Amino acid sequence: MTTFFDELSSETANKDYFKKHYNNLFIISACKQLEKIPNTRFMSVEEPDYGYLLEVANIFAQSTNEKYHNIAQRIAQYVIEFIDNDYYKQVAYMVLELLVNKQSISLAQEKQRLPKNIYFTQPFKFTLENINRDMEYSFHVTEDDIVHCNKFQKEFWDGVEMLNNIISISAPTSAGKSYIVMKWLKYNLELNNNNEINVGIIVPTRALINQFEQDLKKEFEEYKLKVNIISMPFTKTSLTNKSKTIYVFTQERMNIFLSRNKNKYFKAVFVDEAHKVGDNERGVLLQNVVDEILRRENNTKIVFAGPFVKNPEDVYINAKKIKSTLQTVDRNYFHICRRAYGPKKWKIKLESNNTLLKVAKVDLINSIGISEAAYKILAKWAYIIGHNNSGNLIYANGGGQAEKIADCIYELEVSTYSNNQELDELIELCKVIVHPDFLLIKLLKKRIAFHYGSMPQIIRQKIEELFNKKILKYVICTSTLLEGVNLSCKNIFVREPQKGQNIPMSGADLFNLLGRAGRLGKEFCGNIYYIDWDVAPTEKTEQIVERTTHKIISTNFDAIVNSFKSDLPLDNPNKDNIEATVGYLFQEYLRSNDISQCSEIKTLCSNTQIQELNSVLADYSNKIQIPVGILENHPTTFHYSMQKLLDRFYEKYKENPDEIYSIIPDLSEEKMYDSLIPILKRMQ
Repeated sequence: MTTFFDELSSETANKDYFKKHYNNLFIISACKQLEKIPNTRFMSVEEPDYGYLLEVANIFAQSTNEKYHNIAQRIAQYVIEFIDNDYYKQVAYMVLELLVNKQSISLAQEKQRLPKNIYFTQPFKFTLENINRDMEYSFHVTEDDIVHCNKFQKEFWDGVEMLNNIISISAPTSAGKSYIVMKWLKYNLELNNNNEINVGIIVPTRALINQFEQDLKKEFEEYKLKVNIISMPFTKTSLTNKSKTIYVFTQERMNIFLSRNKNKYFKAVFVDEAHKVGDNERGVLLQNVVDEILRRENNTKIVFAGPFVKNPEDVYINAKKIKSTLQTVDRNYFHICRRAYGPKKWKIKLESNNTLLKVAKVDLINSIGISEAAYKILAKWAYIIGHNNSGNLIYANGGGQAEKIADCIYELEVSTYSNNQELDELIELCKVIVHPDFLLIKLLKKRIAFHYGSMPQIIRQKIEELFNKKILKYVICTSTLLEGVNLSCKNIFVREPQKGQNIPMSGADLFNLLGRAGRLGKEFCGNIYYIDWDVAPTEKTEQIVERTTHKIISTNFDAIVNSFKSDLPLDNPNKDNIEATVGYLFQEYLRSNDISQCSEIKTLCSNTQIQELNSVLADYSNKIQIPVGILENHPTTFHYSMQKLLDRFYEKYKENPDEIYSIIPDLSEEKMYDSLIPILKRMQ
């Protein structure tokens, strides 16, 4: 519904006077991030009319359009951070209050850019409006824990509590998803009573399990005698005598847990990185475990969340979408490019409305040649821009390159740390767990670290902790970061990023990575630096999610039917995904002996196709004598392969009962090797 402020905002935004002065402020605010680069000449920009822009920001903040909210926020935050005018600061504060951006207000007070008592110095009418707004955007999680939401967080809370049992959200990394989801799960645990309540968190990686475990332990410190936090599916919660349990699992662990605990059900479940439902076989398994959770209790509230998803409503059938583009921190996208006058001559361009504005020229002290290795160019610019600040994240295409970039920055960096106990402890940990000559030990002495998947987990976690505390100055990371590791930073540096060997990173993954630049309540803005990358994107890319089951059923229906009739199509490039989908459909069929009850089939297939599937599934089910418990433990497996293995056991047993032991491995320590070798040879 269009409001008065929407119409006024649209009219104002199209005025040349506004465009001119906001564009000037946009350029000046971004260039403030470049001031510490030596020998830099900035383009001449007329000082904006701050009074006028603040009036516009006041209008924009009251519209319903998030595009205008983002503009109002940049105006207000720039004035608070850089303009020494008490009246302007007071108006800018009022704009942030209208935007319900409490975290930026708190950050400004922490940095002494706003007085601590500013809430009580406003006009009486505005104070009353503030009180009403505070009430509207606040929720009681427990008797003592009150959540103050921003606009996205309130939309989430209202949606998940009133709209539907299944919600799928897409919002920028800095919108505050993790915080509000944590509070929502806490609310659902009903900590004021002793009723047994289970909530779940499903994540795609072990790294994210560890991240959530750490965050949950902090959140529930005062309730540790009442709340279990479980991350292994074999843990017996009955031994702890606690009534509330949070399960943090990957989909594989959740599947094991569900198969071992037939009577467990959940009040609420959060699925993080929910776009992984399109991630081949693992995506099928994720869909299967969510189906099972809802089968046990159809009132379970499920929240799917993913960044930069264009169609969040398609993540799961019947999901209601909440989609936001709200930026709670400002973000600047810089392109560092060569000029035509030699290896010391560079220029900096700034993205504005999907175009590039040249905002600065840089004359380097030391050359960066065109033939230098890519990792050296990236390392040198990360040092030039970031050596005066903490919070520098550099993306590397693999662990080897991460170490090279880190070592290159080490050679450039002159400052060292002194008297930091946590760094000393990490150095000693590296010596004990890895080796006294581990490269990381040397780097840590200059507050530099690398971070990649094959490193010991305990060391990675400590690096993340020290970086978030701003003890570490630079962290060079790989695609491990894309799996949800929660590193917030001031600056991100990228150059032709890859995800996998020689595989260019997708636009959606890139902007997922770049979303780490600037975090709510920690920075007013984040900066992204594309280094010497001619084809760096100037427009954000959203990923379109398609469930693996949806994709395979739509495009490989005949292959699915043939798999039930005989065997999997060995020459099909989608063989593994077909296998997972065939397993999924068989499990669905076994529940009612009617595949039309499967939502995916009901949505995608004609009546003729449903009849054909029911026919082949009936024949297929007669071939399978695998015990039901085993079938349930392996929901996305091609069960006919398991049946053939069972037939082989029967065959051997009939030939000679004693011979059965020749094909069953003996896992005792002294016989394991000799027992497994013949089996592995048969598998070749």
